[in-house]
Amino acid sequence: MTQDCNNLGIDYLQPYPIVGDALSNPPMNNEKHNALEKAIETLLTEEGSIFDASALFAYCENMHIMTPDSTTLESAEEVYVGEFSSRLNFAYEYAENFDLFGCLPKSGRNTHPLELYFDWDKWANDLFIGGDIWENNGHYFRNE
Repeated sequence: MTQDCNNLGIDYLQPYPIVGDALSNPPMNNEKHNALEKAIETLLTEEGSIFDASALFAYCENMHIMTPDSTTLESAEEVYVGEFSSRLNFAYEYAENFDLFGCLPKSGRNTHPLELYFDWDKWANDLFIGGDIWENNGHYFRNE
């Protein structure tokens, strides 16, 4: 017996929520926000760490960690990529660090002509589709 997809009650035109967006990761209330900020400040002071407090906050918020400890700090430091103003800027830096076009012969402007046709916007979005990279408040992290 064949079932019609329309009779299953599934709206295939509605997009799935993206992990980490406002639907699946709602902002925390002020009390929790302040408590987490204080816990992070205390942790960084106790550990003598120079790790960026806002980056650790972004990590803890995304991972739903309200009481960060030294293990949390180590994990965040291991997966932290950096702070960028956009996915596109992250993609440029990522390509440069991994020498994306390094194996191609260079021409006039010390670039390969293929770079002129490369769709940076789409590639930047593709980096996030698989979940290998995630972003919170301009801070970029790798998944392990």
